[in-house]
Amino acid sequence: MSIKLKSLLKESRVRLREDETTDTLKDTLTTGSYEAFVAQLGDAVKDPKVKAVLAAGEEDGQPADEKITLTDGDIDVTALQPTQNEIALDKSLTYPLTDVKSAESCLKGGTVAIAGKRIITAEGSYIVDGHHRWSQLYAMNKDAKIAVTDMVSKDLKDPLDFLKITQVAIAADLGEVPTQTAKGSINLITISKDQLKKFVKTTITPDVMKIFVKYGKVKVNRSKDAENLSARNLEQAANYIWSNVESMQKTSKPVAGAPKRDFMPQTDDAKNWEKLAAAGSLIIKNHLQHQNRLTKHVGVKSRT
Repeated sequence: MSIKLKSLLKESRVRLREDETTDTLKDTLTTGSYEAFVAQLGDAVKDPKVKAVLAAGEEDGQPADEKITLTDGDIDVTALQPTQNEIALDKSLTYPLTDVKSAESCLKGGTVAIAGKRIITAEGSYIVDGHHRWSQLYAMNKDAKIAVTDMVSKDLKDPLDFLKITQVAIAADLGEVPTQTAKGSINLITISKDQLKKFVKTTITPDVMKIFVKYGKVKVNRSKDAENLSARNLEQAANYIWSNVESMQKTSKPVAGAPKRDFMPQTDDAKNWEKLAAAGSLIIKNHLQHQNRLTKHVGVKSRT
């Protein structure tokens, strides 16, 4: 184990004594699952010395092109794939079905920044943080684009490694790993047609119904019927949203090994996470390279 530890420290260019701090970091990096990684990272980063290690990658002397890059842009909402296997129905759809500005922002199309925020993606394909904003837009308008900050690395391609990078950056910034949960809500990823339609019909407000009519998602015979929550209007609105959710369930399935909501990165309060993501990228990359060498030369299987 000492050879493995010294190799990791040498590659990361982190000058620390081989004490309990390095043992803690080693155990976190080599843990067997993403969920265990998050739990152990949350405990480990309470130690200021571990927090310092996680942030140290910025001064590692590595060429800039070996680190992660983050670029603002937009992506078709249908082109993205979840990296979590739970998306709470109420957190996704309550707001756009009850708030006029939110509904109009989604239904008018183009590039949409839900609540004025970009979601975090990786390699132009995977959602890292912002699943509920993504699913909100998808359910309301699957033809729209969503505003993103996209993470790219020439070395890392596994979506779960990008989750790890982000968690390391958050931990280095906040000294903790914040979590949220989707417990107590119906999962939009697996919701049935009847469940979804019932939610829409009992949640949508008259003012939002007018927005559905304005953008042609609900057809009415007379303009004065635009805000009418009649059975006919409710059925149209519910069918429209179900068609989008059904598409999401069929073509935007979670990635292999996608964790529960409880283990996902929460970047909102980590103001410096983007700057620190380079350190997270380096740490994860060096760990993977070390594991690959062990597998190739020593015959030890990687647990990543």
